[in-house]
Amino acid sequence: MVIPPTNIGPRLWQRAAIASLHVSGIDEQATAAFLDCHLDTVNRWLSRVETGHGIHDHARSGRPPMLDQGIQLRTIAFYCQKSPLPGYSSWSLRDAEKYLKGDPAIVGTTVSRSSISRILNAHAMRPHLYKYCKRSRGVPKSASALRLRSLAAQNASARKSRGFCPQGKRI
Repeated sequence: MVIPPTNIGPRLWQRAAIASLHVSGIDEQATAAFLDCHLDTVNRWLSRVETGHGIHDHARSGRPPMLDQGIQLRTIAFYCQKSPLPGYSSWSLRDAEKYLKGDPAIVGTTVSRSSISRILNAHAMRPHLYKYCKRSRGVPKSASALRLRSLAAQNASARKSRGFCPQGKRI
């Protein structure tokens, strides 16, 4: 299996690889084996390329997203960088929703609890398990990794102590 570059999406890279291997004279079965994909996938994209449709997806039907990429990124930045309410060590979805409803200028609009959850899940963030923090410029990566490990240990011990951190702050 070949590892795709990170500057384009893996699906787009796979489609481009299928087309370029076909132009180079490699048969479909060898292409499927080399790219670790199904033969039907190779045949589907070859037929699309040969008919002139290219390697990009067709437009999809359905409702457009209500929250654009900028709002989603500002929501993540708020959730990860803004200090939570006094007495708490991390945001709950409910408290973050109330805070953002009180000041919608932070992210540009009001964001519901379920939308905050969907945004965080879409970016593989699990705030109920981990405390996210930004790394300072002067702190070396190894020190930052130690801090994240200690935060994970604090979160684990807090779960065992029925919802309270060692510092007495509710999580």
